[in-house]
Amino acid sequence: MKLHLLGAMAVLAFTACGTSTAKCTQANCATGCCDSKDVCQAGTSLMACGSSAQSCSRCAAGNVCSLGECRVDVTAMGGGAATGGGSVTGGGSVTGGGSVTGGGSVTGGGSVTGGGSVTGGGSATGGGGVAPSDGGIPNWVQSTATGTGSGNLLALSYDSTRQRVVQLAAGITETWEWDGSAWTRKATTGPATRSDYAVAYDAARQNTVLFGGVGTTTTSLQDTWTWNGTSWTSIVASGPTARRAHTMAYDEARQVVVLFGGRDGSTYSNETWTWAGSSWTQKLVSGPVARAGAMMAWDAAAQKVVLYGGTDAAGLRLDDTWEWDGTSWTQSSAGPTARSRGGMAYDSARQRMVVYGGLDSSSAEFGDTWERAGTVWTRVHNPSAPTSYSMGMAYDAARRQIVRYGGSSGVTSSPVTWTYGP
Repeated sequence: MKLHLLGAMAVLAFTACGTSTAKCTQANCATGCCDSKDVCQAGTSLMACGSSAQSCSRCAAGNVCSLGECRVDVTAMGGGAATGGGSVTGGGSVTGGGSVTGGGSVTGGGSVTGGGSVTGGGSATGGGGVAPSDGGIPNWVQSTATGTGSGNLLALSYDSTRQRVVQLAAGITETWEWDGSAWTRKATTGPATRSDYAVAYDAARQNTVLFGGVGTTTTSLQDTWTWNGTSWTSIVASGPTARRAHTMAYDEARQVVVLFGGRDGSTYSNETWTWAGSSWTQKLVSGPVARAGAMMAWDAAAQKVVLYGGTDAAGLRLDDTWEWDGTSWTQSSAGPTARSRGGMAYDSARQRMVVYGGLDSSSAEFGDTWERAGTVWTRVHNPSAPTSYSMGMAYDAARRQIVRYGGSSGVTSSPVTWTYGP
């Protein structure tokens, strides 16, 4: 069983929206998800438990659907549970021995104080966590599915409404979608041919938002487009200046797309912009230094957008981590080894931010994978993953897998699909 930290680990089961005697079905649980006990659990939206209410994933035994994810069922505020020995004080849970004080969770031994979590032994104090043992960490698995033909300098986004990973193929005017087993070409018209663009799925408006990139003449672009699953729409709106190698992520709490950084030629940006469906708004705030090739994703557990790495105007690779709360940037603990142009996505099922690959300060390639639990980064070893950079990466919530496509290894583009998860 996977244990997740939420507040003081007091996650309440919601009131059933069906009757107490009727079996939970799609008909009587139209606004929630049926858990493993056949109880209708209300979610915060129709994307409860990672997919639409009509086909949501059932939670494992001992878990309930809460805040859009399957979480441990702890039904007593200020209490907790202990299984197989151990003790718990002030909320939280412990399985297989160990102890927890002040909230948090521990599995397989060890202890945690002041919040946080630990799995497979070890301890955590004052927040943060210890990464799972090697047995609990997924490996990258190469798919045999035929790729889109587009190689590197691309981006992926996950359309949670239609449960598809979306890709605007780099260097060709084609849009492709991934359904968990195959790529399907959906359109051959839309944004002009480009690469090094950024995309994010706007869940509030149910469309994928694309901004900028670099065209076939090496000129940076500043256009905004949206994809509804069928066609692209060009949006005429003032906003960020032309740029490439910027990064975008969707802020679920504030229901806006966040854009940061990028460059146009030798001019690097440290601007923060938000998109609310029809217009861009610049946030005049201090924060990360100007950079390009950074990585950014939404952390559902922290309810913040997380930014990591990139290359500054002097050409130095960066290893800093920043969090955006909708108002300001706050620097967090240092991230993985300094790099740019890696891939980053948040695994909501495991509550881990995942970084893969990239380039170091000498432009040597990485093939390692890092995970962030709470504010603690840990390097995990996945020897089946080759070195790569400038790939697209997104989390497929319906299948609970991170999807990675393309990138370059050496001077060769690699139009190959990899997955990281069950």
